[in-house]
Amino acid sequence: MIFNRKIRLIVTDEQARILDSQSKKCNWLYNRLLAIARDDYINNGNSKKLLSGRNLRNQVPY
Repeated sequence: MIFNRKIRLIVTDEQARILDSQSKKCNWLYNRLLAIARDDYINNGNSKKLLSGRNLRNQVPY
């Protein structure tokens, strides 16, 4: 059985900006990896596994 609980985080404005920034980066990376997996499936017929055989760190722009 799965339980969950909402908790309120009390953060400063700077911490909120950092969390928002990290969330946006994670969302961008997920969408990029999803697009790569979709294109690989369409072009090469490979399975649509997001993390199998893919190095997400190589997708992070520095």
